[in-house]
Amino acid sequence: MTQEKRTVLLRAISSRKVLGRLTLLLVLGMAIACFWPLLPPGNTAVWVAGGHGVDFGKHGLLLGPGPLRTDYPATSGCTLDLWVEPDRPDAKGAILAAYSPANARLLTVEQFRDGLAVRSSAPGDPLRTGGAQLYTDNVFSPGKPVLLTITSTGRGTSAFVNGIWRRTVPNYRICQAMFGGKLVVGTGAASSFGWRGRLAGMAIIDHALTPAEAREDYRAWPNRPGPALRERSGLISLYPFDEGSGVRVHDEISGANGFWMPDRYRVVAKPFLSPPSFDHHADIVNNVIGFIPLGFTLCGYLSSLWRRGTAVVATVLLCGLFSLTIEMLQWYLPTRDSSTTDFITNTAGGIVGVLLYRLSHLWIEAPWRQSPTH
Repeated sequence: MTQEKRTVLLRAISSRKVLGRLTLLLVLGMAIACFWPLLPPGNTAVWVAGGHGVDFGKHGLLLGPGPLRTDYPATSGCTLDLWVEPDRPDAKGAILAAYSPANARLLTVEQFRDGLAVRSSAPGDPLRTGGAQLYTDNVFSPGKPVLLTITSTGRGTSAFVNGIWRRTVPNYRICQAMFGGKLVVGTGAASSFGWRGRLAGMAIIDHALTPAEAREDYRAWPNRPGPALRERSGLISLYPFDEGSGVRVHDEISGANGFWMPDRYRVVAKPFLSPPSFDHHADIVNNVIGFIPLGFTLCGYLSSLWRRGTAVVATVLLCGLFSLTIEMLQWYLPTRDSSTTDFITNTAGGIVGVLLYRLSHLWIEAPWRQSPTH
């Protein structure tokens, strides 16, 4: 590179006006990207036209009852029936979740691509999408209704698909979580994890069904499920989803256990600055790269005002403060996460930007300082 080009580059990365304007544009652009949309989206859950069931769409949810029972024995059994139809075979989303004030992720029943995942997490655990305690694949096909029957006892939890046993996980129990927490349908309780599809029926029973009873349920659900299942012993709640209109989903067993559709989408138990988790490598890389330009331009701008060391320290602190402010404010937006992981990785990106600015400045200046004419 000729000395003239180095001179132009040196002036560009040392221009207070240019660097100040670039820094301001970066801050505004990043703020818009992090906070858009500024208002929570509307609830996209709607009744299926001409049939029974609820279509959840992109941001649909139902808020439900809970707790159904308190102090439920860990050794007792339970069953959850879900009559669902996914939009896509490779999607991810929470069909049903249970949460409590002490634990935002008591229980989550998910579609994970074409598989069924059932997971529970202890309070304070990092938010992860892997490691479900119960998982079985080849469950969901687009446009094909499927009955998910999940039974649990003190010995373990089993999954049935269309009345056929698929998998049992020993020593994994879900009954206390399902009965002791509040329920939400169509998304996660702790994060925005929306499921796109239709839910046409749901039942909760206070004992584990036998394989024969699971097959009976499968024969009942495609028809009018109310009369067929209402007489089953131990039935706690039954939702045929046949209202067709309104904002309430009624429980045919107990009027106190109905669901309702809020006007706007929300995440009911989202943690504030969730604990760090470094499992999502793509997000980490994106967060680091996203703050590198800001660290570069801000360090250059402050270097034109203050001493080098002061500018470096101030840049790192300001990048961290900007990221922390974003994460704190994102707690109010249901489609965004408030995460200490993002704060850490954003700040790391700012530090990388500072280092790149200092290295580029030294690289351009080196031949200039060594020139015999200067």
